[in-house]
Amino acid sequence: MNRPGGHAPTTRATTERLTRAVRWAERLLCWTLAAGLAAAAVEALVRPGAAWWRAGWPVPWWLLPGWAALWAMLRARQKRWLRAARYDVPEGGFDRAA
Repeated sequence: MNRPGGHAPTTRATTERLTRAVRWAERLLCWTLAAGLAAAAVEALVRPGAAWWRAGWPVPWWLLPGWAALWAMLRARQKRWLRAARYDVPEGGFDRAA
């Protein structure tokens, strides 16, 4: 436990799993934003008359804050893990000269 705060040691598998989660959250956020922009463009240009459209087109905008919060939380955790990994000293790492 050579890092500040005394967190559990960072493993490569944990870091990769967290990186994958951050990437999926980024993709989800971007695709939701794209869907929201496309729905807004359709609403502005075409004005569909279907009854479900009135309730359906703002759904991506309702989801966006939740996905943004999820991504921000995962990204902050990833940064904390990566920063902590710099403080990891391998066993016997300073016992011999270069």
